Amino acid sequence: MTKQVASLIFPKMGIGCWSYGGGDYWGDQAQSDVDAVTNAALDAGINFFDTAVGYNEGRSEQALGIALKHRRQEALIGTKTGDINPATLSKQVESSLQRLQTDYIDLYMIHWPDPKYPVDEVFETLIRLKTEGKIRAVGVCNYGHKQLSEGLSYGIPIETNQLCYNLLSRAIELEILPLCQQHKIGILAYMPLLQGILADRFKSVEEIPPQQSRFRHFRPDREMSKHGETGAEVEFWKTLEKIRQICRE
Repeated sequence: MTKQVASLIFPKMGIGCWSYGGGDYWGDQAQSDVDAVTNAALDAGINFFDTAVGYNEGRSEQALGIALKHRRQEALIGTKTGDINPATLSKQVESSLQRLQTDYIDLYMIHWPDPKYPVDEVFETLIRLKTEGKIRAVGVCNYGHKQLSEGLSYGIPIETNQLCYNLLSRAIELEILPLCQQHKIGILAYMPLLQGILADRFKSVEEIPPQQSRFRHFRPDREMSKHGETGAEVEFWKTLEKIRQICRE
């Protein structure tokens, strides 16, 4: 199944490439594993791959570029930058093109809002790059109601907004989702299973690695919330298990 979002046709599911190229968060990952996952996804009709300059210091883009070298025309590539300085934005796009071994990027996104740079100047640069054919569509990530409204006030053609959304993290339903729907901005949901917490990857609170237990529900400094003790964490896990059952179904 696919969904039309502005000029692009997305599959209902995409592949997050944060782990591609290895790194401190995910550990080492062999290129052969990246190739296997990428090819299996394409064979299953899942052709959208989401990466970023900041994923493992560019190694994610490099690994994805290698994996797609002979199947580029089958794929939609989305990548992101955290540095939106208009003076260096063009150079960043060129660097991503080289790492990805491609002539164009299907969806180029701003990774996080940054108030240091004028919104109109940032998007003017991105629109120029789109006109030049180096990117096909412009998107944003983690834009709240205020940032999105500001961008739209300039008449900027924002095509997607990538946001954390799952059965536990649903804050976007209040204001951001309706605003995106009103302006026909596609939502790209990341962490749909909360990095395995909403799936069967972990059987108890103790199994969740420290870097994935950053959520406020797992904070060990909260009163009565120590691992293995009766308290907030245990109570939360019981509730979480009910949500995980919904995910299984």
